[in-house]
Amino acid sequence: MALSGRLNVTLDELLGGEVTPDYRIGRRHGLADTRRGSVLPLLDDAEAGLRAYLVSMPRSATVEAPFSHKGTELVGVVNGLVQVLLGSGRPVLRRGETLLASRRGIDGWRNVGESDAQCLWVLRD
Repeated sequence: MALSGRLNVTLDELLGGEVTPDYRIGRRHGLADTRRGSVLPLLDDAEAGLRAYLVSMPRSATVEAPFSHKGTELVGVVNGLVQVLLGSGRPVLRRGETLLASRRGIDGWRNVGESDAQCLWVLRD
């Protein structure tokens, strides 16, 4: 029996858990239905000064950053083999690896692996 059944609550009630105003949950439903080759906002909060996006790339796809950013940026590969497109290079990252761009922005990403790839793009304003 699922945890929600044992607790006698719906899955939405279980996932919706209460948090104090010091925390914010950026929850997306139906990520499997997102358009491939896309940049999907997970948490976009200018007031907090931090934004997070999920970048999805099918095999051999290139995704351009939808806008330029002047603050610090972090790319973390969730799965796949991702080439990060920079003005000064093209490093390739594997699952679990990260790249921090503190002076120049990220131009985009290219899936250079044999399967779909995803990475997180985190921006600090």
